[in-house]
Amino acid sequence: MPAAGVSFYVGLPGPAGRPVEDVAMAADLGVRELFTSLQIPEADVRGHLDELRRIGALARAGGLRLAADFSPRTLRLLGGSLHDLTPFIDLGVTTLRIDFGLEPEAIARVARAMPVMLNASEATEQGLQACAEAGLSLPGCLACHNYYPRNESGITMGWAERTSALLHRHGLEVSAFVASQVSRRPITFEGLPTVERQRGLSPARAAMELFARGVAEQVYIGDPATDPEEVRALLAVAADPHLCLRVRAEPAAGPAESAVAFGRLHVHGAQEYELLWRARGAMEAEDLPALPPRPPLPRPRGAVCVDNAMYPRFAGSLTISKADLPPDPRVNVVGWIVPEDMVLLDLLTPRREFELIPW
Repeated sequence: MPAAGVSFYVGLPGPAGRPVEDVAMAADLGVRELFTSLQIPEADVRGHLDELRRIGALARAGGLRLAADFSPRTLRLLGGSLHDLTPFIDLGVTTLRIDFGLEPEAIARVARAMPVMLNASEATEQGLQACAEAGLSLPGCLACHNYYPRNESGITMGWAERTSALLHRHGLEVSAFVASQVSRRPITFEGLPTVERQRGLSPARAAMELFARGVAEQVYIGDPATDPEEVRALLAVAADPHLCLRVRAEPAAGPAESAVAFGRLHVHGAQEYELLWRARGAMEAEDLPALPPRPPLPRPRGAVCVDNAMYPRFAGSLTISKADLPPDPRVNVVGWIVPEDMVLLDLLTPRREFELIPW
């Protein structure tokens, strides 16, 4: 089952939330995955170790996994070594995310002491093979994509999909980041997503796409998780990651056709269709409301439609246009997928569940 996580940071200048209180809030809501970085250049981590220990104790008490970015700089900062990871364990860190600067042999050595996450965004076949040859057991291991604080610097969805597919072939589980739209981390305050085009999306909607595309089994809010509603919405998507597509309703649509489109979970048909996405089957005849025809409208890509009474046998069937289609007097346009959700349409694959929400 997909999982949702949140991030926190200690020692940053300026507003960065209240880490202990924010983590406690997220844990109370049901979050079991935490992420932090101990190597942010602007952060005074050493001056805030007590705060980090309090969060680590909270994580231990609640059975939460606490992952932390790890590099040679982190070792110098906390005084540990590849042979002695006690400083991290004492802080409550349960998993070390290997950011950069370690050779495969060193990664394998660290993994013998505690669980590690590989850097998913930079994974290569050659690098994975080298880690395996060094003794790292890849099946069941973890990998986590980078986040990108600088605006316009995030990776493409295609790169995320390809690198995650590579990791999945080797048996790894993958995590990724989405940006908060409420609380953004210093120093740039531009969000912390993995995929650039998701920088302006809510965590829940961005995570929905990452889950649906198979990019990640777990999604963290990369920025400090200060807003309970963002956390709740992300948890809800992880618990039930079916596609939710928002629809700008056609004002003339009547209650009967709206009842077909909205307020229910649809399942796409068992095949791919050339010109339409089609919900599987039609409503049962006894449940079918009267669906009189209305003046036909053009059906551009993303038009949500219901077949009316002029379409014998198919009346009540729901479709979404894949291409720009002409008006059809047998088809009532109920609304249009909102522009921000058009990127999700190609994820309507055979037998996928989806929901339409009037917006």
